Amino acid sequence: MPHYTLAEIGVIVDGENETQYAPEPGDTIDQVLDAAKIYLEPLNYSTKDVLNGMKQAMRNGRGDFGNMFSEDFEKIFIHLSAKFPEAIFQLRCVGSEFKDVYLREFTSGKISFSVGPFES
Repeated sequence: MPHYTLAEIGVIVDGENETQYAPEPGDTIDQVLDAAKIYLEPLNYSTKDVLNGMKQAMRNGRGDFGNMFSEDFEKIFIHLSAKFPEAIFQLRCVGSEFKDVYLREFTSGKISFSVGPFES
């Protein structure tokens, strides 16, 4: 059975949620997506699909991802938070299974808050 994840992504800069508004092209979100693309391209991810999910999640509140697990998101956002140490990245995900829910916060290349996913 395929694994699907619904994700909410927040980017906090200078105490303001950059993803809470409808930012203009060239803003923090575009910079984050550009950095994510550079990180993802040499790896075994469907870069276009991941970037589309990230863009959807950051601009519209939620994004859909196929075959991505908590470890996959962690790798990407550890990299992004190291690249943008002034930002706090927040991630809230709900996977295919009932107990597959998790929260992460990333700061300066590290996971600064972690809850879930929960084992049965």
